[in-house]
Amino acid sequence: MNKHHFTKRNRISVFESLGGIDFGQVKAELELWPDGTEGYLTLHKVGKSKSPEELGYYYGVILPEAFEAFKDDGRFNLGVHVRGVSVTMPISRTAIDILLKARYGAWQG
Repeated sequence: MNKHHFTKRNRISVFESLGGIDFGQVKAELELWPDGTEGYLTLHKVGKSKSPEELGYYYGVILPEAFEAFKDDGRFNLGVHVRGVSVTMPISRTAIDILLKARYGAWQG
């Protein structure tokens, strides 16, 4: 499998700009496949993946504790406002997971 390195620039949507990727090269490789061939492209962030221990700590300690804290506070809905987008959703582990990841992403820039 060929890898096509790119650097996302200026925090623009991936669908709007993948700086540095050569779409002509991708197209040329895909044209080598016979008609009717099905496949997919995978884009992933280059860098260190989270270890099983890190994921276990997040899902086994952080997420349940945050969920219980919101429940103990008497909240039934969660309002999330990140980068100009507001969403209200019922309190759930999924909602708390989204909140924590959105806030972390906003904090990271």
